[in-house]
Amino acid sequence: MNKLQKTTTGISGLDEILNGGLPRGRPTLIFGGPGCGKSALAMEFACRGALQFGEPALLVSFEESAEDIITNFASCSFGCAEAIKAQSVRIDSIRLNHDHAVESGEFTLDGLLVRLAHSVKSIGARRLVLDSLDSLFSRFSDTANLRYEVSRIFQWIKTMGVTAVVTCEQGDGDFTRNGLEAYVSDCVIHLDHRVAEQISKRRLRVIKYRGSSHGADEYPFLITSEGISILPITSLVLETEAPTDFLSTGVDGLDRMLAGKGYYRGSTVLISGAAGTGKSTLAACLGARNCQNGDRCLYLSFEESTSQIVRNLRSIGIDIDPHIRKGLLRMEPIRPCNFGLEEHLVRVHAIVESFKPDIVIIDPITSFSGVGNRQNIKSLLLRVIDFIKAKGITVAMSSLTPGSGTSEETETEVSSIVDTWIIIRFKRTQAGRRRQIYVHKARGIGHTQTMGELVLSDAGVAVKPFAPITEAAGGAK
Repeated sequence: MNKLQKTTTGISGLDEILNGGLPRGRPTLIFGGPGCGKSALAMEFACRGALQFGEPALLVSFEESAEDIITNFASCSFGCAEAIKAQSVRIDSIRLNHDHAVESGEFTLDGLLVRLAHSVKSIGARRLVLDSLDSLFSRFSDTANLRYEVSRIFQWIKTMGVTAVVTCEQGDGDFTRNGLEAYVSDCVIHLDHRVAEQISKRRLRVIKYRGSSHGADEYPFLITSEGISILPITSLVLETEAPTDFLSTGVDGLDRMLAGKGYYRGSTVLISGAAGTGKSTLAACLGARNCQNGDRCLYLSFEESTSQIVRNLRSIGIDIDPHIRKGLLRMEPIRPCNFGLEEHLVRVHAIVESFKPDIVIIDPITSFSGVGNRQNIKSLLLRVIDFIKAKGITVAMSSLTPGSGTSEETETEVSSIVDTWIIIRFKRTQAGRRRQIYVHKARGIGHTQTMGELVLSDAGVAVKPFAPITEAAGGAK
């Protein structure tokens, strides 16, 4: 029995969902509403095939001119302009003038198929895109003949042996306007563009794939200048290698509390406390110290701009601007409400893949509380942690102590899945307030059980032994 052969798309995340790619030499239908990304996915499939896998592609558009298509994708970095210039991707525009078209008797697509066959053979095309097929038939009312001609196109694709992507608009029901395309296609992919709570969301789902297993869930995806990025909604298996080397916390006194070694490289660190205790500062110390040692750090800020962070850290003797200029520290400030949870997951995935950091700082994770419920936020963070740890990257997250005031509790309930948990809290005295810091847990590291004092001054950040104090009358314990 011959195994189904597949064609790698080269599109981030899609081949993983398809368990290797699209069916080779067979048609794949991609359908959805306007603006969902059908043409973008089809164009990227063609260009990546030509440039990365040496498979020339023919793209036939029934809606737009070749000039418009080239202009639309000029800003994309997946090689559209290069592939067209190298003539490894050819764009053929076939547009009917419906104002002058008259339907009389039966029609056939013999002329179209002859033209397509000539174009395929002239460039040795291995990939074919038909975008959008239903535009070709939008003015014909003979549905019986229409269904027959559609079947002929899909059969012709198999005869030619090209791997084809055919796009169609979604009809009033669950499939395309004509309905037949989904039944005669070997693989059917549905793209959806929806808006929920004023946030735009795109989803991809593989409805069927003859002869192959595939991911059957809905997957979020983004369309960027680099192309389409899809991240499966699954957690990685627990097979991550555990590094045995350490990296400094960025504060010598805190290193001493962790057996004088700091954090395990590739571990997850949670720093929690009330507002103003110094959570973000402590996380930034990790990045600043290790950037000095040549490590690359990605700082995901969900509350402050880059200039605010730089200014605030300078007030306590920490200058991260040189690390930013050298490219060792990448700042990514963004409001959580700008995207849905899964879009944030895809963006983190894309940024980590492109920047390849040694350390990722997420500050703070509690900012996501306005985007989703606790369970969904925990699911997001679990997938982020799984993804980052699988690459051996150290991740430090700050978290605001919930309104209950209980230090050993987090709003996002992720404390059980982190390796090291640092808690900071205020202690009121007759003279004011002092910051008390302690290691609540540190898996695999012998750590002190005593309290320390976190001191922030213009000389820098320090952790000192916590001297006995006199509690303020009626103050917090």
